[in-house]
Amino acid sequence: MNESKSSRRDWLKSAVALGISGAATNSGIARVFSAERDSFLNIGSQRQLFCDDFLIESNDGAERKLHQPQKVNDGQPVLHLDQPWEELGTPILGGVLRDRGRFRMWYRGGGGGPAGGRWCYAESADGLKWNKPALGLMEHNGSRKNNIYVLGQPQAFTPFVDPNENDPARRYKSAINSLRIDTAFAHSPDGLKWTQFRDGAAITGRASDTISQVLWDPFAKVYRLYTRTDYGTSQTGEVRGTRDMVAAADADLSDPKSWRKVREWCLGWETKPPVIADDAKVSRERDPNYHRQRQLYSVNGWIHEGVQFALIWALETGADKTGIRETMNAYLATTRGEKPWDLQWVFGDQPLIERGKPGRFDCRWIQPAASIVTWKDRHWLYYAGLARSHAGEWSPEISGPKGGIGLATIRRDGFISFNAGARSASVTTKALRFQGNRLAINTVTAATGSVRVEIQNAAGKPISGFTLADSTEITGDKLDGIVRWKGSSDVSRLAGQPVRLRFVLRDADLFSLKFDVPTLGKNTP
Repeated sequence: MNESKSSRRDWLKSAVALGISGAATNSGIARVFSAERDSFLNIGSQRQLFCDDFLIESNDGAERKLHQPQKVNDGQPVLHLDQPWEELGTPILGGVLRDRGRFRMWYRGGGGGPAGGRWCYAESADGLKWNKPALGLMEHNGSRKNNIYVLGQPQAFTPFVDPNENDPARRYKSAINSLRIDTAFAHSPDGLKWTQFRDGAAITGRASDTISQVLWDPFAKVYRLYTRTDYGTSQTGEVRGTRDMVAAADADLSDPKSWRKVREWCLGWETKPPVIADDAKVSRERDPNYHRQRQLYSVNGWIHEGVQFALIWALETGADKTGIRETMNAYLATTRGEKPWDLQWVFGDQPLIERGKPGRFDCRWIQPAASIVTWKDRHWLYYAGLARSHAGEWSPEISGPKGGIGLATIRRDGFISFNAGARSASVTTKALRFQGNRLAINTVTAATGSVRVEIQNAAGKPISGFTLADSTEITGDKLDGIVRWKGSSDVSRLAGQPVRLRFVLRDADLFSLKFDVPTLGKNTP
């Protein structure tokens, strides 16, 4: 597995630049405390991720670490564009869902530009072997025996199943980009037969000829819309940016007045607090010429355990280290609520998925799907790959497929962790209240590594019976490692009380925690 680290110094300074509170540091025993020391977080039994400092009050020595998903199928496509009506021109993967007992995929199988696209559909029982059913919906060269569900307009589909919708005819929704280069909406009873809201009337102004996305946020109880925008001028040329907007749960989504803009930005042109001048990575965020290096081709959202993840499709506008111009990469960012995106991995040149080696189908182009499937305790991230750059240059080393749809997977909650090396690190949470009888953590340790947990009262004093000395070491690969103190996992007597958790890590990664009530039949001493 390829993995990347953000240095503690870089992360602290990035946090200053991004306005993120509670930044981690490991200088001696220095700690950054929350502003409201007397408050507490009510987390109930909701799983909590360690991808940011939302939960954290102090950090002595742990680093944040980005983990890259592992490509499956030996890095080869799981779906080929191999039908007579399909072509590699500019592949766009709209979305993949686990729905109705199977995997379902919507992708552009050809076309683009003024003529619009040929949008195709595939399905799979296991997410690896894909079938292209003859839908009988659209005619191509005199036949309807194909998997095309839309021809021409619109330019892009990013379907999702709307759990907030009561009308079965509108169970599926999608943002769509028209040839007018704006964003509208469509709905469907089955994800295949689509009707545009208000005959395709625009929701936004200029957006994109690539991908827009609408989704339901089950934690904030709002709809979120992600589109591209343009900051370019006659002097700079095209400078691609992004906007995201929100609408209330009961809003008319087809009415532009229902939508409120939350953020609008592009790399290098964001509005930021003063940055630390001697930090090269942070200073990129205020570099007005950064668009000459990297631009936002598209930004889509994925909501997981209350955290907003941005799946960024980036155009590397300059040449890479091998001299290839205009390659396409995928990056990850996070935020909560309406705070700015944490872009440390973008400015740190740490892509979410590595492009393939020269000659591979994904060696010059990776576009992440607008959604991630969580299935069997793994996150499944599909992506469109191409051995051609945005500038039209094909890899001369091609020996197999020139493009297709690839797949990379990673453990549940596994994108970002707290990491400690051979020297122990300690991370302490803010005061919180939980519900449940036991604590489970998602962790991986080296053979010599371990994680121990101490529960403290709200003032930071260890609670008798739950001290670090009482804690049994957790070792190995544990998705839901049950924490025990003197052999017992029972924390029910502390439920509802303000407590703090202190984690001591050595040669370990810590991804998430969850308080819960064990299911019947499980042995929980």
